Amino acid sequence: VAARAPYRAELAKAFQWLERQVHTLGVDVRLGSEVAEHDVLALEPDRVVMATGSRPTPKPIGLLSYGVEDPPGGEGRVTTAYAVLADRAQPRGTVIVVDDGEGSWKSVSVAEALLDAGGRVTLATPLPVIGASIGAHSMDALLPRLFSKGILASPFTIYRGMEDGLVRLTVQGRDEEREADWVVIAGWHEPHSSLYFALKGKVQDLVRIGDCVAARTMLDAIREGDEAGRAA
Repeated sequence: VAARAPYRAELAKAFQWLERQVHTLGVDVRLGSEVAEHDVLALEPDRVVMATGSRPTPKPIGLLSYGVEDPPGGEGRVTTAYAVLADRAQPRGTVIVVDDGEGSWKSVSVAEALLDAGGRVTLATPLPVIGASIGAHSMDALLPRLFSKGILASPFTIYRGMEDGLVRLTVQGRDEEREADWVVIAGWHEPHSSLYFALKGKVQDLVRIGDCVAARTMLDAIREGDEAGRAA
């Protein structure tokens, strides 16, 4: 925590500077407000930039490319990594954490949290290794810790749904079923784009950026936001 303190202090300074610049430029900032279609149209805008982000979903979006569109839901035993970390769901027993190809911190972090809670955890991913998008230096420390806690890694694995306590998987091209108490989806988010499509055709110039297009990284959102601002 102490090591993070200087970073947090610098980040706070950056946000304070940004806030001052926004007010200096006379930007009308409205916080704590939900925005509906009629709210936007009432402003009669010439241009609307949608940056409404994305949200967790129990659907493994990244597996669409493998033909997995709407997998069976497991009678309430399928949840998301964020529901687990926010303590809205408490998977216990045998748990399969599904990385849908994102291969980032989300899947390994929730897997470790479930291991620490006493679960028997398998981390399934269609990629060659778990945490494939995480840097090598981080994984050099993380993997030994996960394996010491008893994680089971299942690479080249495609999740196809859960029914009657059985999880259907395709492992290295072979279909199989495994017993499990829970499935936790820890992959790409779905775009929160309903307002964008509600406004489409009703606003002269409508642009969407960041995760409103597709769940990616902060750098993508910053770049697209910069491009949208410069094009205004």
